[in-house]
Amino acid sequence: MDDSRRTDPRALRLRLEAAAGFLLFWTAVVGGLAAWRIAIGHPSVAASFLLLVLVIADVAIWRRWRRLR
Repeated sequence: MDDSRRTDPRALRLRLEAAAGFLLFWTAVVGGLAAWRIAIGHPSVAASFLLLVLVIADVAIWRRWRRLR
């Protein structure tokens, strides 16, 4: 296996950006679902918990990406 991909800062930054985009998309989807459930009067604890986990993961990836800049 080629170890240069693991040590190349540009490749790592691109992988982090891809993961961040994926997580940001699902954060928006779950956030919309949670907001809709709250708006209709049937809040979902599972959707709110999943949203919290996704936001924490988004922040963790963003901090790591910022450190690489």
